This record gives sequence, C-alpha cells and structure tokens, in this order.
Amino acid sequence: MRPRKIGISTGYFECFWGDWFTATQLGGSENLALQLARQFALLGHEVQLRLPYDRDEFSWEGVRVVGQSAVATRNDIVFAFDDYAPADVGRTLLVACRADPPVHTDFDEMGFLSAQMAAYLGHPGRPHIGGGVDLDAYAQERPRIPRR
Repeated sequence: MRPRKIGISTGYFECFWGDWFTATQLGGSENLALQLARQFALLGHEVQLRLPYDRDEFSWEGVRVVGQSAVATRNDIVFAFDDYAPADVGRTLLVACRADPPVHTDFDEMGFLSAQMAAYLGHPGRPHIGGGVDLDAYAQERPRIPRR
C-alpha cells in the first residue's frame, strides 16, 4: 500500500481537562481522532489533524497539527469527525460521533461509532467502528451503591 495524504478534521470536539495532547483524560471521540491520526502516521502516511480552534502549527507523534484558520490542504481522504464543512479537500468520510442526526449527508461515505448509533440516527447499514452499548443491559433497575 502506497503512503496517502490523510486529513482528519474536527468540528465539535472540546477538551475540558486542558490541552488535547497533554490532558490526563479525554472524551471518547477526541481520543478516537488522536489514535486514528497516530496509527496512520505509524503506517507511513502523511497525516494532518485540523483542530476546531485556532492554534499554531506543530508536530505530534508524526502528525502535523494545525488550527482551524490554517490554509486548506488537498488530501487523498478526509476523515471529518462531526465536521460538516471540512476546510480540507479529498474523498470525505463523515465520522458521526454526536447523538443528533447528521446535519447533511453530502459525504462520499459516512461512518458511525456503532451499528446501533447508525440505526438510531437514521442510517442503518452504514459502516461503524464498534459494537456499541447493549441498551437491554440497562433496561431494569440496578441497585445503587453508596459513594460510588
């Protein structure tokens, strides 16, 4: 497989525990974007991660990280994490992470965190990353454990 230019853009992510790259805790979607970027870089691809706020450009784990106002780039593929108007161009894949339906579906492909999430958001049968949460496991009352 030849190396590709891969763009990862983020539309809604936040890190309430500080900076994405130094925080001791991250939300699942943020962590997923970082791990995807890192793995593509380790495989020898040229990877750019565009953050949803202004930031000076820097390199992290072989990934070029840019802020939202950086010049648009041309990529082979752009993974758009909840980003419905990615600045970068290339074949687009919307990675839907939020619990509300996609604003629009003008993407080459759409991927979801689970099959259950894809169905819930009105796109059954679309590609998904994991198995999701089995809601039936939470259907009955569970005893509360004090101080936990």
